[in-house]
Amino acid sequence: MSDCCPDCTDDNVCGNFHVYVIELKRKVLIKEPNFPYEGDTLPKGKRVYYVGKTQHSIECRYKQHVSNRKKKSRKGFMCNCFGDEPKKRPFTKFNKPGKYIKKYHKKGGLRPAVFFHLNPAARIPRKNSQGMMDELNRKALDAETDLALTLRKDGHAVHYN
Repeated sequence: MSDCCPDCTDDNVCGNFHVYVIELKRKVLIKEPNFPYEGDTLPKGKRVYYVGKTQHSIECRYKQHVSNRKKKSRKGFMCNCFGDEPKKRPFTKFNKPGKYIKKYHKKGGLRPAVFFHLNPAARIPRKNSQGMMDELNRKALDAETDLALTLRKDGHAVHYN
């Protein structure tokens, strides 16, 4: 079992949709005036989070967010989420870092205690039907939104897509 999803293992991702939370440094609230937080200062004990969703393992998606893409040798990332053998996958617009994450993530910023109980956010049945993936993606997006809004209601500063 993975630290982030009860259906994933260290060797095999379950292939379902997952939600995840990455903690960001508080200075994002000062340096980024468009960060979605209403208030002058974040109360003590509250955090700044990014909430996302993915079909990759959460650890793999985290690595995609924080990897150094500017190195000429860094044209992709190693991923074994959709097969038995690790495969180098290219960086694309679909696996780019979330806004604010690359610059402001806390080292080791994944917060499984916040999201573990929600995963998998949407389960993919063994037999797929046309249009099912769009519906499951919407379900996962709803889970991402619900988690983000719950964290905001608890007083945290949260960015999500």
